[in-house]
Amino acid sequence: MPNKKDIETEGRRSDKKGEAVEKRIADKRVEDMEKRAADKKGETVEKQVTDKKGKAADKKGGDMQIGLISVRELPYFASLLLLQTAEQLREGQPVTALGLVQDQTACGAVAGYLEGERFLVTSLYVAPAYRRRGGGRLLMETLHGLVENESGAEEAELRFTVTTEEHRSLLPFLNAIGYSREDPYGKNIYLTTVGKTADSPFFAKAKKSGLCLAEMGDVELALLEKSGPRDSMRLPPGGLRSPEIDREVSVAAVENNRLMGLAVLDHSCCGTLTLASLWSAPGNPQLVVSLLRSALARVKEKYPPQTPLAFQTVTPASVRLIRGLLPDAEPVSYIYYRPMFR
Repeated sequence: MPNKKDIETEGRRSDKKGEAVEKRIADKRVEDMEKRAADKKGETVEKQVTDKKGKAADKKGGDMQIGLISVRELPYFASLLLLQTAEQLREGQPVTALGLVQDQTACGAVAGYLEGERFLVTSLYVAPAYRRRGGGRLLMETLHGLVENESGAEEAELRFTVTTEEHRSLLPFLNAIGYSREDPYGKNIYLTTVGKTADSPFFAKAKKSGLCLAEMGDVELALLEKSGPRDSMRLPPGGLRSPEIDREVSVAAVENNRLMGLAVLDHSCCGTLTLASLWSAPGNPQLVVSLLRSALARVKEKYPPQTPLAFQTVTPASVRLIRGLLPDAEPVSYIYYRPMFR
């Protein structure tokens, strides 16, 4: 894809109001697609992208174009992709990315990769000024066409967490293009506040217990990670020494130098204080309740009542626990999927 600045400069110099520029864009798009598709049965890829461009031309007067994003085009679309996705493309990882150009401006992008039999859509964005013109639908339909023919994936999947109203607009959009919500046993991220949690009858008389992680150094935490039952232990992402963990409010239960339970809070959910791990060794379900109360007693002391608090549920038992203790907590994470062959 050409540089926006270059396009605009050339357009001003052109007496034909950008016709030469548009031709170069189209020629370059075809050249890039052919080169990228050389190892991937390029005729199919080129046909899919070209067909979708034709549909856009019928609706928007020919000014909407889609092409594959390679490392060369990445600088023009990086701001439209998630940082991690852009970095994966830069490193040459097997990521499929498409860019949207309208009015000679890079204005949208979608990307993802194959994981097993599912194609995971990891990044989707259309600039606000270019929304409600069919660009988002065109990006997704073109991506579906490529994936169906090239990867053998049976489903496409998109996961996201709603933290703004902009994110919430994805819900009707995904429904409109054939995606359905997947709810595996209600596993989700539930959002509330420290104040609402403290007002819950269950936590009203919470007392501190267990061993606070702030009282242990990295060496002790490393030994603790290895001491629990590996077949059932649930450590948070990054382990107990992760810099994301708030050690002042996270607690562990230790018996005979063995880890028996954990209640760990970090900032893994979009920077929000999050209950990332709640676990106890088999045969002691009351320990989970005790650790959770202890951790939240510390949270109440440290954070203001209006502080957002997220609970990440990963098992059916944790789902029942959070729904029972905090019925007003709002689910904010979503998994949507779509069969590839319809």
